[in-house]
Amino acid sequence: MDKICFITIANKQYQIYLPWYLYFLGQSYPNSTALIYLSESLDNNIRKAIDLIQYDYKIKENCFQDFHCNNPNVIKCLRWLNIDEDIMQFDYAHIGDIDLGICKEEPSLLEQHKKHCNITKLPYSNFVRPQLPPRLSGVHFIKIDEWFDAMMDQIVIYRDRLEKGQVCLPNPVGVNEQFLFNMITDSKLGKPHESITKSYYQCVNKSHHHGIHIRLIEISGVQAIAREVGCVCYKEQILLMANDQVFHKLATLFPHKSRYLKSVIKFMEEN
Repeated sequence: MDKICFITIANKQYQIYLPWYLYFLGQSYPNSTALIYLSESLDNNIRKAIDLIQYDYKIKENCFQDFHCNNPNVIKCLRWLNIDEDIMQFDYAHIGDIDLGICKEEPSLLEQHKKHCNITKLPYSNFVRPQLPPRLSGVHFIKIDEWFDAMMDQIVIYRDRLEKGQVCLPNPVGVNEQFLFNMITDSKLGKPHESITKSYYQCVNKSHHHGIHIRLIEISGVQAIAREVGCVCYKEQILLMANDQVFHKLATLFPHKSRYLKSVIKFMEEN
């Protein structure tokens, strides 16, 4: 059986999303594992909350101390430079934002991205955004052994550049996505071609977020999920969560964030 892990990195500010990230994964893919890398110590209130969640996860605190930086863009770039040995115990990895509520899909997230890798003959699944400068999305899937075989030299080079503050990108939007695009371009895999985008959407037939982007809803309102392709397919799971005891305990502990999820529930009930 293929082993997949879900990897995310967060600074102190974004730890508030961790209980929801783990809760959704436990509901959607209970046989998977999450590897969480925090730039600082885990907040005690967050620790108490995630103790409520039955799911396999490992949290590493005070990571990347050699970078001496809590800049969110640097933290996001570090997700592509993580070579922790725990990752190597898995066959595949999904690397993405901590503010995602990943939902169950059929075919599964794993099967969708494996299919894309088989089509492109690449050890990763992602797409090229249409905007300039060139960048991929910030949600990245990899075949672990093949990815690190192809990328390790560039990971070492880019990690050194980032630590020394030698990374200069032309646009402040999607810095970590530009960073990933450039890393792959400089590797033996070569420049990501626009054609991977077409095949990506032949395989990933719903949202590339594979669920609910909580932070996006905070910024743009619940209407943001209406623009996500296939968002209504998550309706059954979202409504079941609304009646789940752990969901309500988390909502009580974090009323500010939970109100956005409750707005999603209301949207699903009405659509």
